[in-house]
Amino acid sequence: MDYFDFGISFAYRVSDAWRVRLDEIYELLLIVMEEIFWSMRVIEIAKRGNTHQVLRVKSSGSLVGYLLGCALCFACLSGCQAKKPWETAVPTSGTVTFNGKAISGAEVTLAPTGADVPNSVRPSATTKADGTFKLTTHVQEDGAPVGEYQVSVIWHPLVETGGGPSRGGNKLPERFSRPDTSKITATVKPEGGALPPFNLTK
Repeated sequence: MDYFDFGISFAYRVSDAWRVRLDEIYELLLIVMEEIFWSMRVIEIAKRGNTHQVLRVKSSGSLVGYLLGCALCFACLSGCQAKKPWETAVPTSGTVTFNGKAISGAEVTLAPTGADVPNSVRPSATTKADGTFKLTTHVQEDGAPVGEYQVSVIWHPLVETGGGPSRGGNKLPERFSRPDTSKITATVKPEGGALPPFNLTK
């Protein structure tokens, strides 16, 4: 088995472990092999008569091909590793009411309780005029990672002051401002979708 065959065989054994298809990398390796082969042919013709030097060039060419193949394979593997569960969000929406009425401008935050999502990941949203919201985790309204959460809600409606509207005090009971005291939970399922309404009361 030469360097090329060994490199390709090694790449496919690694791909089985990582469950990554390397068909495209295999094609690239074939292109590299072909280029090196013709380069060696040209050198061999030019150096004909100096057998030892030609052999050294062919050996170096094979080694270069092997190293290039391994570099390509490992570069692909490092960039194709599976995402962590919390790096993928599914579209998730919901509704907040207080004493039976939709509230606008309430800030909803989800705190993960499971091991699949780190505590630093906090999907959040602000309710619209009808009380609805769409969660954001990584990019605007992308949703939330699948998992179990405790929920906090605060509501600071705008109030008119001499200098124009400003943020007022929290109009919700204090217990809702902390996920560990709100007693509100949410489950984000793999298919995403709407969460059960958060119907808050005094």
